[in-house]
Amino acid sequence: MQVVNVTVVLLGYPAGQQLQVPDRSFYQQLFFNQYDGLAAYWLKQTDNQVLFDGQVIEWAWINDPSPNLAQRRDVINAAISDMESDRGISFASTDVVIVVLGAPANVPSDGGSTIANSLFRTHHGIVARVGDRFDFFAHELGHSLGLQHSFGNYSFKQAGAKNGEYGHPYCIMSAMAYGGMPSASFPAQPREKRPEYAASGASRARTQWA
Repeated sequence: MQVVNVTVVLLGYPAGQQLQVPDRSFYQQLFFNQYDGLAAYWLKQTDNQVLFDGQVIEWAWINDPSPNLAQRRDVINAAISDMESDRGISFASTDVVIVVLGAPANVPSDGGSTIANSLFRTHHGIVARVGDRFDFFAHELGHSLGLQHSFGNYSFKQAGAKNGEYGHPYCIMSAMAYGGMPSASFPAQPREKRPEYAASGASRARTQWA
């Protein structure tokens, strides 16, 4: 079994406002619970060949009245640097770094996958926000395994793929299309209006995810 080491950094930018955010234990369960978390999802998808495991670092709060979160790579690298210098955290054994941003709704941010760098190595990086959905995280973790967007590129389609399998139009790696034609702004309606996919989607209208 391949174990992928993940470090989740919780980073709050209240921008002078009151914020309510989930506590550390919520994200520990979301990412690493092997029964119903993201770890369980990818265990099932990989036939128990890949396990996401790791740690969630307690919330850090940044006193910036007008934070600029528009560049995901800058945001995640700054977060890693702060954790290394301020908290003495080493990312040497970390394969994937996830930054979850807590920010008011009027503070925009750029979310998705990127390259991240620590003192010792390069990592797959993911920038997200409080409230981002399970399937968004599942999609981005798929990128950390080297999976590309499956829908919209015919070379990734597989005839006879079962529901949810890589290459099926409804698989988690189908990105913004998720069963329909790609759209720059809105997730497409599921193809054939299949009800089991009606609430699914690895993208959101709020911003451009990749």
